[in-house]
Amino acid sequence: VSLYPEQRWARAAPYPSLNVKDIDGCDDHVVKLLPEELQAASDLPPGRSSLVIGHFLGVDHIGHRFGINHGQMRRKVGDMDRVLNKTIAWAEKETA
Repeated sequence: VSLYPEQRWARAAPYPSLNVKDIDGCDDHVVKLLPEELQAASDLPPGRSSLVIGHFLGVDHIGHRFGINHGQMRRKVGDMDRVLNKTIAWAEKETA
């Protein structure tokens, strides 16, 4: 049983995510696949809509494991800021 069965999505790339000791693996997997997924969504014919979901878990895992004031949280939030900034820059370039 899966929370998000693949037959609901045109594309899926599941990754084991329930290990709170893993603070980078799941996020790195999403970061690796995100550019390709964004481009695939952008390449759809006019009139076709798309939704790209990247489920990042590192911040959550660090919060549960170490708390919000731990140095790993600062690092991971910086990682997420960089991912968001790259995604925003990509979207702005694609829609210019």
